[in-house]
Amino acid sequence: MNAPMIWIGLPAVIGVVLFLLRGFRRLTAFLGIFLGAWLSVAAWLLPIGQVITLGNRAFRIEDRFSILGRDLLLQNTDRALLILVYLLLTMWLAGSLWARPNKAFIPFGFVFTAILVAAQAVEPFLYAALLFEIGVLIAVPFLSPAGQRPGSGIFRFLTFQSLGMPFILLAGRFLAGLEASPGESALVLRAGVLIGIGLAFLLSIVPFHSWIPTLAEESEPYITAFILFMLPAVVSVFGLGFLDRFVWLRESEQVYVGLRLVGALMVAVGGGWMAVQKNLARMLGYAAIAETGISLLAIGIGTREGYLLFFWLLAVRVFSYMPWAAATSQIRDHYQGELSLDRLWGKGHQTPLAGITVLIGIFSLLGMPLLAGYSARFALWQSLAAVSPGIALAALFGNLGLLVGGLRALNALFVPFASSEGVSAPDLEDVLGEGRRALVDRFFTWIIYVLWILVMLAIGFFPQIYLPWIENLLFIFERLGA
Repeated sequence: MNAPMIWIGLPAVIGVVLFLLRGFRRLTAFLGIFLGAWLSVAAWLLPIGQVITLGNRAFRIEDRFSILGRDLLLQNTDRALLILVYLLLTMWLAGSLWARPNKAFIPFGFVFTAILVAAQAVEPFLYAALLFEIGVLIAVPFLSPAGQRPGSGIFRFLTFQSLGMPFILLAGRFLAGLEASPGESALVLRAGVLIGIGLAFLLSIVPFHSWIPTLAEESEPYITAFILFMLPAVVSVFGLGFLDRFVWLRESEQVYVGLRLVGALMVAVGGGWMAVQKNLARMLGYAAIAETGISLLAIGIGTREGYLLFFWLLAVRVFSYMPWAAATSQIRDHYQGELSLDRLWGKGHQTPLAGITVLIGIFSLLGMPLLAGYSARFALWQSLAAVSPGIALAALFGNLGLLVGGLRALNALFVPFASSEGVSAPDLEDVLGEGRRALVDRFFTWIIYVLWILVMLAIGFFPQIYLPWIENLLFIFERLGA
């Protein structure tokens, strides 16, 4: 038994089996949630590389698995990351009960997550670029609307993500040369430039971001949001591995200044465009661009506190992304694919649960007080202002764009009742006449909604409860977490 087979091979097999069962939507959902939670709990309980005793039996989970001449390595220090990744996956799978995306979403979620974990575990680590490309290729069919020709967003997504792969692989040649000649400044410059360009494509740094809002508008919001959350998160962790491995990157002040500048630019572009958008799905896409910038700002602080903020922001971001995307999917289904604010004028009174959820997701993401993102966002602005006040101010203006976008969505969805004549709450007889299945669906929706609100408030009020666990994620890196 070895760790890569448990947390990479097994999820891939689960995905294939659930794909065969995708016709049974509710069964697939509950199996997926249970198995995702089991993988997270297993990472918490089972140490890697140590002897485990159960009764009279003793066994050991090896940390290495070899395939096609390459090694997949998951060490004991990686368990915190495995817990987080599969916990996040479980939350996205639970949200699918509400969003009701494509039936193949849950199988796709397992396979896609397994590939991302493999990208983090592969040795030599530069082969992660190939695994990212495989994940993108697998994602394309699930993003394509059923029975329709793929739109330009999907083609741009495939093109830009594929362009990042050769730059990362080519950087490996120069990195190998650096090991032989550590003092060769020309090789250092070339390797640094290639790594930067490759990660710019993979993270969709401006100007390689144009596919995000287009894809969000064309594809199912929930599946798109899942990719926009998981892919940049793992690619960012992969990028942190470069800082951890190479001292010439880690000790270069220009690298951190560049990360802060690019991060502020991303927040400004994402927030600025979100402020003027008239489509809920495109708003979600521009918010994702801004959140990538927020991650870069945290890393660009260049201290242990900054790396901790990166993981903190990542952990709480799902409580905004997932419900926002689920509610957007509900609105899209309810109004036959319509997500334009001009045509959703006052519709929040007809679908109040979905409308309120969209707004809470937006306001939590930008860091409104008492919501999930507030504590982490406030700590980021404090730390960033101490390092670079000008960058912090510029990023705050970008964050203001997210607020303007949220207020515009609030105004459009919940204009006075006079703009929504004939709208009334269903009476008891209408509710009871929906049928047993509809009542069960409504019950589960409210259960998920109430739990989400409670967790959001707990995260906002009591960050000290979960911060020590998030701090364990720093031990993935030998030097950055020191």
